Amino acid sequence: MDYKETEAYVNQQKEKWKTYGCTIMLDGWTRPMKSNNGPAFVKVGKLLMKKFNLYCTPYAAYCINLIFEDIGKRPSVTDMINNARKITNFIYNHSWLFAQMRKYCGGDIVRQGATRFATNYIALDNLLKKMVDLKKLFISDEWAQHKLNQTKIGRDLEQLLFDHAYWDRVANIVSLYEPLYVVLRLMDSEVVTIMLFVYELMQVMKENLIRQGARDWIFKIIKDHWEKILKHPLHVAAYLLNPIFQYRRGVGSDPKLLQAVYDVFAKLNPTTESLGQCGNEVYRKAFPKIFADISVKSKYRYICDYRYFYP
Repeated sequence: MDYKETEAYVNQQKEKWKTYGCTIMLDGWTRPMKSNNGPAFVKVGKLLMKKFNLYCTPYAAYCINLIFEDIGKRPSVTDMINNARKITNFIYNHSWLFAQMRKYCGGDIVRQGATRFATNYIALDNLLKKMVDLKKLFISDEWAQHKLNQTKIGRDLEQLLFDHAYWDRVANIVSLYEPLYVVLRLMDSEVVTIMLFVYELMQVMKENLIRQGARDWIFKIIKDHWEKILKHPLHVAAYLLNPIFQYRRGVGSDPKLLQAVYDVFAKLNPTTESLGQCGNEVYRKAFPKIFADISVKSKYRYICDYRYFYP
């Protein structure tokens, strides 16, 4: 396709923007000094939203990955991960022990690495699943008679493998990582349009963490990334307009959700004649009893003041 054909095709698509709008998707670039450009996109997005009638939403999976990273920076979690890394490194750095591990465990154990998504959870979870087999290896006659058993690091790791308190902590952090990982896999999937489910997934994730007994510091990390990066009226509006959720009890008349729909409508198409109609519909659903008793002029005033009643 040459330039003129491409230009003609683009112009044809532009005509559809008036009806359907336009979505611009950005991935990333790598420069010599810095390769993690997430914050740069956030800043650019805010500038674009100030200048144009559009929304810039970040890559949802990237936000969950940041939550994983911040949890991993917690000193107690860092120590746990470092100890797990000692186990895997020691095994993989000695060919005899590596072969024995594969024999007892029936395959590999995941090594720690600087990968993008949830490496710590995957590694800890796999070690936890292989723990019984690893213990069998370290109480075997082969291990007792091998020279590695006489080294300090060998004895230290053997002691770590039988440290029940350590593995209880590993099991606990794995149980807290799991709800995050489930959401991460869904958000990183190309099977469904994730915009329709981001708000719901975050709510379900928090509910699952509560059931797992997550501490306040985990919820603070989640809240910080949700508020600073991922939270958008667009996600809330998509949740409310999704038929799967819209007809749940209380959802269709929730003032905050309805306000988000109105805000999105006003942002994307502020000059349309139907904006007032959208506002009236929002207010009618949020305050059905009051709506019947006030004038059209009063309705407009209440809609404008809506955000102050529900900050």
